Amino acid sequence: MNDKFKKIVAVLATLAVLAGGWYFFYWLKSPQHSVALIADAVRQHDLKTFEKHVDMDTLYGHAYDDVVAVTFGADKDANPIIVAIVKGIKGLAVPLLENETRSYIMHGDKPENEAEVHKQVASGNESGAEIVDNLKDRTGFGALKFDGVESSNVDGETAIVGIKLHDESLNRDFVLKIKMQQLDDGLWRLLQITNLQDFMQQREAAVKDKLAELNKPIAEQIAQNVQLDKKLLQITSVHYSAIIRMLESEVTLTNTSGKNINYIAGVLELYGDDGQIFYSGNFASNSVLQNGANKLYKFDFELNPYVNEDAQVINSDLSKIKWNAYLTNVAFDDGTSLDYLTALPEK
Repeated sequence: MNDKFKKIVAVLATLAVLAGGWYFFYWLKSPQHSVALIADAVRQHDLKTFEKHVDMDTLYGHAYDDVVAVTFGADKDANPIIVAIVKGIKGLAVPLLENETRSYIMHGDKPENEAEVHKQVASGNESGAEIVDNLKDRTGFGALKFDGVESSNVDGETAIVGIKLHDESLNRDFVLKIKMQQLDDGLWRLLQITNLQDFMQQREAAVKDKLAELNKPIAEQIAQNVQLDKKLLQITSVHYSAIIRMLESEVTLTNTSGKNINYIAGVLELYGDDGQIFYSGNFASNSVLQNGANKLYKFDFELNPYVNEDAQVINSDLSKIKWNAYLTNVAFDDGTSLDYLTALPEK
């Protein structure tokens, strides 16, 4: 090897070392690295590191607002009662979320201070705990597994990072977009999930489709045992209010199961011109339906004009509305039953 070639090799080696070092230090100060630190902190039960890189108060404050927005929609701002309740419960729900997170980081799935959490709930935080459970159920976070960083967009001292999550119960990937703020030491802290509302709506649609798939054979079994015929759908007034209306429906059930039926439950659905459901209500009856018999069932659904969904029903021409009623639960006198799944099976 001649001297000139040796010098070229030496220069290239030096540049490679410098580039490698630059990338290493760049990685240490990148949002992706801080996301990795958060994931490691969860796995290693390192609460100190987790709290350094996650602003739980800001994170859960925004998350609470997003859950409320998805749950109540436009009614949240239109109904002063809902507004008051939402504001009052937030001060209970956010600390509960933070406490549960700290407990999970330190102890995993079975926190040692679980009794203390229940003690807090028993002392008057039932509504806050209900919101916490609602958030966990509707986001499915218990079934989500971190699958890496998909994207990162840095703008000064803030960054939007796309986190890829795999939902084991749905066998599907989702992307959460998180907002991060750079700390004084160059590392980053998670502040907010910016697309939580979209994520919740996408996941709920996916869960609905999956449950429909799983419940299809159950629906076929119910149809083989009980025949349902739609008869009537109308809106009437009520004696106890000048503004409340009642949606009345009538269906005939015929028992062909070979057994007596002790209980039925089902769902009433109304569809818009686009074919989408704009109103649904649950009905149930524990009236005994003898084997081989048929019976007319009447079910009422109270409509409040200050609730958007109810108002749409009140203002609809029911003679032109497509509607459906179907059974989701049938219990027989021998102790057996046919029941729709209401939650995805745990894997």
